[in-house]
Amino acid sequence: MVLTVEEKVQIVVWHVNGLSDNMIRQQFVNMFPNRPALARSTIQSIIRNFFTYGSVFPPRGVRTRRGVNPDLELRDILICTSIEQNPTQSTSRLGEQYGISRFRLMLENGKHVLCEKPFTMNEKQTKKLLDISKEKNLFLMEAVWSRCFPAYDKMIEVIKSGEIGEVVQVTVEFGVPISHVDRVKNKDLGGGVILDLGVYILQFQQYVFNGLKPTKIVASGHLNEEGIDSSVAAILTFPEGKTAVLSASSFTKLACEGVVYGTKGCIKMPTFWCPTTLDVNGVVLEFPLIKNEGEFNYLNSAGLAYEAEEARQCIMKNKIESPKITHDNTLELAQLMDKLRAELGVVFPADGESY
Repeated sequence: MVLTVEEKVQIVVWHVNGLSDNMIRQQFVNMFPNRPALARSTIQSIIRNFFTYGSVFPPRGVRTRRGVNPDLELRDILICTSIEQNPTQSTSRLGEQYGISRFRLMLENGKHVLCEKPFTMNEKQTKKLLDISKEKNLFLMEAVWSRCFPAYDKMIEVIKSGEIGEVVQVTVEFGVPISHVDRVKNKDLGGGVILDLGVYILQFQQYVFNGLKPTKIVASGHLNEEGIDSSVAAILTFPEGKTAVLSASSFTKLACEGVVYGTKGCIKMPTFWCPTTLDVNGVVLEFPLIKNEGEFNYLNSAGLAYEAEEARQCIMKNKIESPKITHDNTLELAQLMDKLRAELGVVFPADGESY
């Protein structure tokens, strides 16, 4: 994947709040391999331009180091964001802060959106944005980058081949000691391990069971002093004798592995959120990342290239959703997270608002 200015490719902007926003934004620029120096400089300039002017969409031309380039437009902006933190606003306005106001701004101005997970705070907000996407015929994708890694494609290929027999159970756990981090511990930032790590474990079992809906969900966990979940463990019961056993913790490092058990064998996926290997019945398959000399702050961040290319291909084909993470998938993930929060008794101010 080579980016050049002349191609006028979609401009990717990565925006999150907190201390990590500049790092993640820069990583999304750095992950483009073989990028010409001019193209990289232009992309960085566009990112600075956008975050300088905020919600202003220049009708024509992008300001770069060399002045305004009339041949570049902010026509396809893929915004990755989850929380709009504004300390000057009261908590009574949290429903406007949690992403949905900015997403609506993007969509209503005719911009495609690649949205960092979790997509929104709850099912109501999610449904509203999906409706706007359909109404405006604009691409909208939850940035579940995991599913764009080649290892995920191979996992599904193995399952469909029957090599491990009929899938009967999925176990996945994700634990990182981040209970002290603001985005995890604070209610006014939409905190909680369910929204932060839980979306990963939920999407994994969802991808494996491919449309099968749970008939029963049981969950338990621990809450911090603000009433926000610090850990969660859940069992999802499906028809046909299938089960998913999930756990997420902000207290400690867990195995961070997804395992698919079949009647004839199993698939193990280490670092399941950004995998480069897959163990199929004891045989390890490797999927090296795209060669990239960029500097990254997080594990396997060069894999963001897979997600960016998936979004680019969808937009070029005039799709409004990706088959890897459909709008129905995103809506179900929001419903599942709502259910887990309800099981633990976690309520956000945004839950009581209408959209």
